[in-house]
Amino acid sequence: MGASLYHLIAFFVALGTIHCQTVCNRPASLEWHLKQHAVQVNWTLIGNICTSVSECWDSQGGDDSSGHPFNFPQICPLQLQHGDKLLMSADETLKSYGIRLLNVSKYDFENCSTSGLIKDQFLFPHNINESAQVEAKWLVPGHHYFIALHEGDPQLCKLGLRLNVSVKTQLCQGSPLLRLCSGSGICQTDLWEGAYHCRCHHHYSGRFCEKFDACLDNPCENKGVCLSNGSTDPNHRTYKCLCPPHFTGVNCSEVIGKENCERVCENGTCVRVLPTSFKCVCDTGVSGPPCAKESAPCHPNPCRNGGLCEESPTGFVCHCPEGFGGLFCDSRVDFDCMSYSCQEEQICNAGERASECVCADGNVVPACRRQQNLCIPSPCLNNATCVSRGNDYVCRCLRGFSGKNCEEIIDYCRLLNINCLNEGLCLSVIGGYQCVCTPGWIGEFCQYVGNACLMKPNSCLNGATCITTSQPSSPPQYTCKCLPGFTGTKCETEINECDSGPCQHNGTCSDLLGRYKCQCPTGFLGTNCEVDIDACALPNNTCPPKTQCLDLPDGLEYTCRVACPRNFQVGKNILMDYLSSSAILYPHVNYSS
Repeated sequence: MGASLYHLIAFFVALGTIHCQTVCNRPASLEWHLKQHAVQVNWTLIGNICTSVSECWDSQGGDDSSGHPFNFPQICPLQLQHGDKLLMSADETLKSYGIRLLNVSKYDFENCSTSGLIKDQFLFPHNINESAQVEAKWLVPGHHYFIALHEGDPQLCKLGLRLNVSVKTQLCQGSPLLRLCSGSGICQTDLWEGAYHCRCHHHYSGRFCEKFDACLDNPCENKGVCLSNGSTDPNHRTYKCLCPPHFTGVNCSEVIGKENCERVCENGTCVRVLPTSFKCVCDTGVSGPPCAKESAPCHPNPCRNGGLCEESPTGFVCHCPEGFGGLFCDSRVDFDCMSYSCQEEQICNAGERASECVCADGNVVPACRRQQNLCIPSPCLNNATCVSRGNDYVCRCLRGFSGKNCEEIIDYCRLLNINCLNEGLCLSVIGGYQCVCTPGWIGEFCQYVGNACLMKPNSCLNGATCITTSQPSSPPQYTCKCLPGFTGTKCETEINECDSGPCQHNGTCSDLLGRYKCQCPTGFLGTNCEVDIDACALPNNTCPPKTQCLDLPDGLEYTCRVACPRNFQVGKNILMDYLSSSAILYPHVNYSS
């Protein structure tokens, strides 16, 4: 084995004497592809081996590359999308020599060592002969490290036969049923990110580009303040402009009063739009608002995707951010040496001063390397989007933030001099302001009546229910629904239920809260003493034999009477005592003359 390994090392050293250097060219950012890709890696010592950070990651060390294995040489690091196929093969020399691929830890990768049990860590159960697919269990999201062994010896690893594979998943959709980035962005990653994330199109923001901000380019003219409502409905205006004094209209483009219009319209003509508003129509060669400056090729900015517009004698030039090109920065480009004069055998050689594009004929074209991206890591705060512009960057702030790095929260209460009515308090919130109204008041400026009962919570007395009767634009009004026993506008007066004399038979009335109570005299009962008790029905009231009990009207008094015989005939000498149901016999009286 030693002789064979010696020949391999000698062969590799001989190759190293040739002026040739490998740079692992790759696009600056990778876009998520919906279909599964198959990636082939050929294990060889002849090419695809990098020996420094700049070669392996096409970087001068300015990127956040912490956490990546920097021991060299090694095969160009590989980035895979989760779900892609990875195929491994070896060149003819290594096939005949015999190598096996082993999954190792990061420590073992950097030190070309093997620790612990390795039996279950081989990618394949045999030496690499033909192209073989790596099992999915070795390609879960995260970093994976593979080294080549010959009969258990890791010496080949030290020659560069080790591979760092980064498998990334996508975090670009809230549900598998939704479109990537809501259809309003691109699902991308770069060298140093651990997953694919959304890069939102203009006007869109949020983790999945689900938020729309029409105020990003501030459509409000004349220093109007734009407030976005976040709506994505194309048929609904998604913003409103808070206009400064003397300006009005959807975009604050109209001037209130002809006198004000003529004062601000320096290089234009005031045209009536509405009975009280005018618009400044600019003369040729000037622009607004309000026609105060000469027209410029860069106003409005014709450069897309965050490009920086610069005026030139022939018009304008767009300085495009990394990854974009074209006259208006509207074309996506991937940076490599093909952009320069090297058309064949392009090799990016990282030197001390700058990278170079080394051509086959030995000519050198400077400035081959990708410029350091000032947006990695992003200096922008508060979820702002960083746009790299050459040697500078611009932070696209979310609504409500300002400053170079979007570090300042805009105080809209002070900026717009908001006056909340009816003792309301103005609070500046992210992206606008909010009037915190005192109880009972509603509206943007607390100008409308919401619930008049909340303004004076103790207006209705004695447990009454307050019912608001106000219209939003009318003064506060309410009515009190009183509990039984009370009356008055605020239910402040207790009703005396005894005033109507509800108690009968000389019962005594007691006024209570919401009701009354009758104290009945002896012989009567009921709510109003309306029931006369039958004294004859009481158990202790008895009459002598052959007599009848008769209940008397007063109290519990009764009398006993003798009943008339059944065959007794009532004549004119008999007077019936109907009250007693008994007859009394009077002496005969002769009425004849």
